[in-house]
Amino acid sequence: MDDFLGKMALNHKISKNLLLTISLVLILAISLATYWFFIRKQAEENIWHQEQKQAYLQAELKNQAILLAFVEKACGGTSKENPCPDANDFPVLKDFALLEVIRNSESFLEFQYDDRFERELDILPKFYLLNSSGEIRDLKDTFPDEKTLERWSKIK
Repeated sequence: MDDFLGKMALNHKISKNLLLTISLVLILAISLATYWFFIRKQAEENIWHQEQKQAYLQAELKNQAILLAFVEKACGGTSKENPCPDANDFPVLKDFALLEVIRNSESFLEFQYDDRFERELDILPKFYLLNSSGEIRDLKDTFPDEKTLERWSKIK
């Protein structure tokens, strides 16, 4: 009788551990699926990102070049002082991962320590074309015209 009760207790403990493991795996799978959904959704939007990771992720997922804008004020809107347009105003911008870096932001300070940009950031705006791995391919002091953007969109 004791042997039977011992086996039942062991089976109950195994079932409990198995149920707990399955629950944790399901929670992890749901969390990862939700995260992936939001990342993909964000990569489909045509917006100026302020987070470097988001822009690089979009560039990698969609095999796009990165249009990097160093500016005094956020991109978009209708202000004449604004050096870069709303991302939806230029259809060709959908071919880029867009990254804006605003002066005095934490991101701007990080880029100032990057040897590739440090000497160039005294006078803004600056617009860089980067390939998806972050290598500089071109530079403009004003927002590129549509012809330039079309040419740049072919660079990956």
